[in-house]
Amino acid sequence: MLLRARTAGTPGREVSASPHTQGTGRPIVCGTHRWSDTEVPTSTQHSLLIVAEDPQNRHALAQIVAISRFAVATASSSDEALNRLRAGLQPCALLLDLSDPWTAFAGFQAEGGNIATIPVLVVLANPSDEAHAHALGMREVLHKPVDYGLLVAAIARHCSVTHPAP
Repeated sequence: MLLRARTAGTPGREVSASPHTQGTGRPIVCGTHRWSDTEVPTSTQHSLLIVAEDPQNRHALAQIVAISRFAVATASSSDEALNRLRAGLQPCALLLDLSDPWTAFAGFQAEGGNIATIPVLVVLANPSDEAHAHALGMREVLHKPVDYGLLVAAIARHCSVTHPAP
């Protein structure tokens, strides 16, 4: 998965996920700040649950979200995500990067209660699916390759938090 990171006045930087960087402590860069991939931001106030089947996509999205000072929880399937939500996880939003986000979204809605009210953001490979996603009630649609600035802005719209500059 390729994420495009942009900061004011700088060209986009590309951050790709690799199983070789996971847990190695190698730095990643956001603007002028360097974070270790094992470093956890301490000033987070809101969390996002990322549901992605592909481990590289899940890792890349989690890194970008953590750099932006959101707490991150991940799940590899909608079933795992539902189990985590039933166990008490209360994210401000869900980010879906699944081959079948439609079934996953229906499962979250069918659960009812607080789970059905969590805003859902979806990453789609096919731009023509955007109208369908909005018609179902998904709050935000992002397209691959995911633009870092658009991703963070979408999360911030649903998690209402002011992020300190890194």
